Amino acid sequence: MSITKNYHFFGSLFTFILLSYFALFHQLGKQPMHLWDESSYALNAQEMLENGNPIEVFLLDEPDLFNSKPPFAIWCSAICIKIFGFNELGVRMSSAIFAFLSALLLWLIGIKTFKNYWIALSFPMVLLSSYAFVGWHISRTGDTDSVLAFWILLQSSFIYEYTNSESKRKATLYLVLFGFAFSFGCLTKGIAGLTAIPGFLAWIIFRQKLKETFQNKGFYITILTFLLLVIGYYALRSYLTEGYFNAVMENEIGGRIERQDFLNQKTLPFYFFFELMFTQDRFFGWVFVLPFCLIYILSRTNDSTKKLGIFFIFIFISIALLLALSKTKLEWYDAPLYPIMAIIIGTAFYLVSKNHQIKIWLLFICIFSWPFYKVISNNYGVAKGSSLGNFMKQIRAKGHQKDSVYMINSGPNFVMHFYAKKDCLKGNNCKVVSQNDSLLHVGSYILTQQYERDVDVKKLFILESVLSFKECSYYRIISKK
Repeated sequence: MSITKNYHFFGSLFTFILLSYFALFHQLGKQPMHLWDESSYALNAQEMLENGNPIEVFLLDEPDLFNSKPPFAIWCSAICIKIFGFNELGVRMSSAIFAFLSALLLWLIGIKTFKNYWIALSFPMVLLSSYAFVGWHISRTGDTDSVLAFWILLQSSFIYEYTNSESKRKATLYLVLFGFAFSFGCLTKGIAGLTAIPGFLAWIIFRQKLKETFQNKGFYITILTFLLLVIGYYALRSYLTEGYFNAVMENEIGGRIERQDFLNQKTLPFYFFFELMFTQDRFFGWVFVLPFCLIYILSRTNDSTKKLGIFFIFIFISIALLLALSKTKLEWYDAPLYPIMAIIIGTAFYLVSKNHQIKIWLLFICIFSWPFYKVISNNYGVAKGSSLGNFMKQIRAKGHQKDSVYMINSGPNFVMHFYAKKDCLKGNNCKVVSQNDSLLHVGSYILTQQYERDVDVKKLFILESVLSFKECSYYRIISKK
């Protein structure tokens, strides 16, 4: 590599790492834990470490049948918790790492496609400025969606290389690697790992590779890999956990295809995900140029760069259609679309720039700058959500280090259980209880959160107020009413 190429490579790499750090990792542990998925997954991972059982997923010491998805993301979270501790940073690190891997893969695809280290940055720049992808429930929370997005992007890259390979040996290798990426995608989020398959099949037929695929031993190795890893896991967990198969049918198969009223109380429109990209700035800036990028790629004369764009349009349509047809729609289900859309947009800008290079890339940087600023501003923003974590620190710092703290829980508040577990792992005594628990007696210390549905403890006990902070209150029981 020449000195000039060295400068360009390391300059591009430094820029990529800088953008990735501030988008994905900076202030990662600042926000408090979120209710439902993030806090329950964190408990899943910690309990997996405690009981040493990597197959069954537990929640509050019981088999977790609501989270019926295979546990690859839980495994990753458990590893990060082991390294960084049972805290907000440790819980979220695996999601951020997989988002970083998606951005890195985009950069590498760009280098191979454009043969230019700086233009290659266009792919990860679109992704890292996607407000939805770099945010809640995807890249910066302890959920499964950024992990799934990475596996689908990796699957796509292997299928693309497979259909372009002139060597049978390389084609076989790419199919085998696809099989592992596909299986790990399904081990991350079950049936959601299948959403790109119609696009892959359509592309293979389009490239007239269907017969060749069936004749390639890599195809059968892929099937075997899927059967052993994915079907094997479901079978083993069904054997170990009573009721698991029924939970899969209800939460995964039924949950994806049929509407679950506790998630969506009304039928959401076909265009739901793209509506949110407009109305909630989830893909701010880029969503306005995306239609033009799709049209421009399709209208171009054939070349290798257009072929890449066309391939990812196939994958984009596959995922978008299946998400639209699903009756259960939650805003973060669209996570796998963002790396795909990043490639489509970056490819279109490259094709246009062949005639107007400086103007087009200045336009690209202008479109990138505002949403990336919003991403960074959000990361620096004031902490939102439960104040319980900060309140527990205050309790322990203000002369109550040895108190046995009883958190009054009126429902399945996994954030409470997370912070109680975190406190216990520091050697303290903290427990989540109901208002009727026999542990509550005169002299006990109780912690409550003043939400509308919570128990009004003042109707149950005569209390001495000890500390309060925002929605949290700490009392000592004087007597029962």
